[in-house]
Amino acid sequence: MKLMRNEIFLSFARRCTRGSGRRPRLANAARFAKRNRGALALGVALLVPGAPGASRLEGAWHVGPQPAVRAICHAGDTLWVGTAAGLFVVDIRNGALLERIEAGDRLPSASVRAIAAVGDSVFVATDDGLALYRAGEVRVFTPRAPADIPLVPLVRLYGVSIGRQREVLLSTLGFGAGVIAPGGGYAITRADSLMDDIVFDVKDGPDDGRYFATNAGLCAQFGDTTFAWYQAGAGLPRGETRQLAVAPDGALFVLVSRQGIYRFNGKRAARLRPPDDVPLRDARSISAGPDGALWVAGRGWIRVLRGGQWREAGIAPADAGAAWKTIVADGAGAFAGSDDGLVVALDRGVPLRLDLGVGLPAPRVAAIAANGAGAAWFVSGGRLVQADAVARNVTVDDAPPDARAVTIAPGGDVIAAGRWTVRRREGAGWTDMHPDLAEADPAFTAARTDADGALWVGTRSGAIYRFDGDIWLRVARGSETLDGRGILDVRSAPGGTWAIGAGVPVRCADGGVERFAGIDSSETVVDLERSPAGEWVAVTGGGLFVFDDDATVWRKRGLLEGISGSQPGPATIEGTLTAIAFDAAGTLFLGSTEGLGVVGAGGVRWLRAADTDGGEVADLVAEGGRLWIGFARDGFSVLPIPSLR
Repeated sequence: MKLMRNEIFLSFARRCTRGSGRRPRLANAARFAKRNRGALALGVALLVPGAPGASRLEGAWHVGPQPAVRAICHAGDTLWVGTAAGLFVVDIRNGALLERIEAGDRLPSASVRAIAAVGDSVFVATDDGLALYRAGEVRVFTPRAPADIPLVPLVRLYGVSIGRQREVLLSTLGFGAGVIAPGGGYAITRADSLMDDIVFDVKDGPDDGRYFATNAGLCAQFGDTTFAWYQAGAGLPRGETRQLAVAPDGALFVLVSRQGIYRFNGKRAARLRPPDDVPLRDARSISAGPDGALWVAGRGWIRVLRGGQWREAGIAPADAGAAWKTIVADGAGAFAGSDDGLVVALDRGVPLRLDLGVGLPAPRVAAIAANGAGAAWFVSGGRLVQADAVARNVTVDDAPPDARAVTIAPGGDVIAAGRWTVRRREGAGWTDMHPDLAEADPAFTAARTDADGALWVGTRSGAIYRFDGDIWLRVARGSETLDGRGILDVRSAPGGTWAIGAGVPVRCADGGVERFAGIDSSETVVDLERSPAGEWVAVTGGGLFVFDDDATVWRKRGLLEGISGSQPGPATIEGTLTAIAFDAAGTLFLGSTEGLGVVGAGGVRWLRAADTDGGEVADLVAEGGRLWIGFARDGFSVLPIPSLR
């Protein structure tokens, strides 16, 4: 099967002007629609050849999360599979992997949420933007670079579908819905009478309605200005409407979280009778095929409703218990994807089974502890993970999955703080250190060893303890540190130990803690590090502060301050700062929601996914000539520091 050429998306007829910068209300959307009716095929190409991708840094190493399947799209002879670890393009005829696309110039984020195809164009929605693929070319739309669609929400995308006039319909988590059409695009939010700005799905119904599955329920837009909300009076419960499926007979199937599946005729909804053996309230995905069949997937089961009768899908016994996350019907059968990276074809006559591989337990990597010799421990999804950048292997430890922090003592001992206790690594196992604390339920949140080998731990209550190998000493109660708010992290270096919690840094000294002025209460400290020059530097979302020991006060620090031979150059912050690290030579590294910043004599150089393989940074550690980067959604990367200078 060959894809039809899609003339609609060859151009955007007119660029929507920013005006006052506000999202247009429905009145503006109505004028937009009226102006662009009939302007569906124009001659200027929207897609341009993709710029050559920036090469990855030599010697870099990246490991992403488990490729949990979130989206599947059948387009011609290819199957596009969106996962938490990027995009996979597979030849549907033989199951061969044609391409894997990770975060970079061709994909805004490795966290893919939805895929839709029309003609020969494939649209991929990710956490950080939209990618459009056609004939080997790609164009990427992000909040930072929206191109011709500045008014369309492009952040926290959750869904994408194609409208009846081949508009691209976007759903977002917190920013309403977006519509992309030949003249540009616009947003639809609560200001326009949308039921809620958390939108899970948008579909054009068989009538004139455009239906929105929102966090608060189902609503629909008719024409350019009219909205209707459907709740108890229409037979639908109030709650998360997670997915919509349009049947060829005109019915709209509505998946309501923890409630079930409803058949809606535009006026009234009726709850579907569930199969005898599985509850539809546990359904995770639905899809209606052109043949009239309704496919439903849940954890450990897939059922199909055809001719009013439920039956079990034909799944191999070895795969029957998989945690199915998404299902897509195409008339000949269906494709299903699971949380552990499995994709199977169902009732299509030709077997197809894809195992997309393994990855980290969760997309987020934090609490990195490196040993300076190329190895590190970190926390991912509550699991302890050991990585060796020299051998390039990763091991998920079998410790209880309640880890919150991990630290490496000067002698090499690995100590982990879990939800319930603190453990020391001994041989191939772990030994409970049995913390002798005042709290009955301390709920550990942070751990760090100092230069003398003493262990410092923080708790959810805000209390801080020090263990010298014999005695657990409470350094401070929660009320003395952060008004009872939990400890985010502990930092220790020659010259002192500090704790961070609820955005406030405190110094542990003389059996107590001290707070210091200088950082405005509106600022939130997210990280703290000691420079090779002996200065403690704190990071807030918008800048740096350095602690003045003589004046015992925090003061604002410029990005290029302390950089020898610095020349005027770009010294701007991109995004919101999240982490900081110094290497032994004093090079300053900044993590932000936009990527990695390297501070040098010529200014701040920002690296994005094309270089680091990840987006938002959660943690940074510079040890032994390597920079370890823990990402918020993209696993981790290890970069050789000489290549960054």
